[in-house]
Amino acid sequence: MVPVQALEATTLTFIGHIWGGWRRSIDGQTNPSSVSWPVIRSFFRPALISVVVALIIEVPLCLFLSFFGAEPFAYYLSNNHAVAKITAHMWRSIDWCYIFYVVSTQLAAVLLATRPRWYQTCYMYYRGRSHVR
Repeated sequence: MVPVQALEATTLTFIGHIWGGWRRSIDGQTNPSSVSWPVIRSFFRPALISVVVALIIEVPLCLFLSFFGAEPFAYYLSNNHAVAKITAHMWRSIDWCYIFYVVSTQLAAVLLATRPRWYQTCYMYYRGRSHVR
């Protein structure tokens, strides 16, 4: 969780600076719906770099632990084969979900850095709906 949050903070900083510089450079003259693709790509670049870095580190680590490391380590801790097998299965399930969490967090950072009102509105909407019975 901590590496994902560190990557998110870095992405938010870089995207926020790029977005702020672009908004200052257009000085309210350009309709935001008529932005060119190179400019849009420059907004996404820090998030995509963070995703690539996370995938380069996390996928090999995930594969190694899934196939070789989780079960022996769990057996070392518990000294029980049944517990080790269950732990290895849980690790395989949780680890891939974690990788998808990394990617979705980085891409959500683009929205948060460029349009915080949209992000907060969606958050408040879904948060409010979860309390409705």
